[in-house]
Amino acid sequence: MEIRSAKKAELVEIVDLQCLVFRPDEPAASTRYWAYFHEEPTYQFEQSRILIEQGRIVAHLRIWDRLIRVRGATLRVGGIGS
Repeated sequence: MEIRSAKKAELVEIVDLQCLVFRPDEPAASTRYWAYFHEEPTYQFEQSRILIEQGRIVAHLRIWDRLIRVRGATLRVGGIGS
């Protein structure tokens, strides 16, 4: 088992995994998941982790780093997702 940052060359396998796990019966699901990488300007590979088992990606975790405003104050927050 190996856990490490994702690489650009692995995006196809990551998107395929997300489609399989979260939307297996939705033919257009890959369009949605590709947008998470290509249309998100803050995406950074070093903020993602993948788990590789027997040469295959079996898990993907992404951490979002964001600045938000609450009652006039700027706060740095993080989000966790797949």
